[in-house]
Amino acid sequence: MEYLKRLKSFGGKTLSLVIAPTLACNFACPYCYEANLPLSLMDEKVENGIIDFINSFSSRCDSLEICWEGGEPLLGIDKIKSLLERIETKSSLPLTYHSIITNGYLLSEEMLNYFKTKNLNFVQITIDGKEATHNKSRILKNGGNSYERIINNIDMVTRVMPDCLVVVRTNVHEGNKDEFGSIYKDFCMRWEGKKVRLFPAFVMPNSNCKVSCCTPQDKTDFFLNLKRKEDIQSINFIPRHNVGSCSATSENSYVIAPDGYLYKCWNDIGIKDRSVGNVFDGVTNNTLIAKYMVGSDKYSDTQCISCSLFPICDGGCNRHRLDNEGQDVKYPLCPFTEEGVADYLYEHYKSCVNK
Repeated sequence: MEYLKRLKSFGGKTLSLVIAPTLACNFACPYCYEANLPLSLMDEKVENGIIDFINSFSSRCDSLEICWEGGEPLLGIDKIKSLLERIETKSSLPLTYHSIITNGYLLSEEMLNYFKTKNLNFVQITIDGKEATHNKSRILKNGGNSYERIINNIDMVTRVMPDCLVVVRTNVHEGNKDEFGSIYKDFCMRWEGKKVRLFPAFVMPNSNCKVSCCTPQDKTDFFLNLKRKEDIQSINFIPRHNVGSCSATSENSYVIAPDGYLYKCWNDIGIKDRSVGNVFDGVTNNTLIAKYMVGSDKYSDTQCISCSLFPICDGGCNRHRLDNEGQDVKYPLCPFTEEGVADYLYEHYKSCVNK
């Protein structure tokens, strides 16, 4: 299984880039890990550098994937358009998958019609609970509410780009975890028959976080509640062996900041100590890349190796291990409790028997 994981990490023929045209944002979310970063916009020199960086992979890759991120990437829509035009005319790799992570507030029909011509495959937008809860969490910098406009914009995406997958994410924390079941059912009814998927994602602690993050027990109880009380069977956390990888553990995957610096993890963007190079000089920090790809996963962790769920569990976040490297205090790596997994498997067994 370790061999298959390494093969997946090092054997790809696709260059995957997460590009942030700006780190500026129109929201002031209380859990944002990008607070206090420079708000500059990507310049033409970096755009040209990105094309050169892409073309440097022409001998070992045969396709290109791009995901726009921020900040709020739509604040840099002109840069997105400029880069897409350059990629179409100057890139040696064909763009085969195209996605964007946006808060959804700035979406317009004009933008969607443009993205439709560029074969946008995937849009991720966040809804953090019911309207009142969401408006306390996904806050505009001017203090305004965002819920109603985002919901209407998701409706617009399904109408203008019906073939584009819309993923609605809920950032789960102590303040909104009890609302997910309700909004999940409401949204499934609202977008029934549409290409929309909904999923929860737990807020990770960071130095800027102002919400109470869920403990492993909280996370376990969250999924048990979805199954026992809400009778939601389509979302689960049954352990499955996964040989896939994130950008941090894939050889040909990079995050590009507006200033052209390269990172392996989305959460590292703007932290120069975590940079692995830049689009002008290429990759220069192979030591950090090695730590991410082979030195910080479950196969190098004695705590994981001795666990009863090894190797089915994915082992948690590699970046989380790096953040806690060398600390004397035992850090909470596991997303769930072993006892909770056993309870959940029993609930799953009962639902299968009932079927």
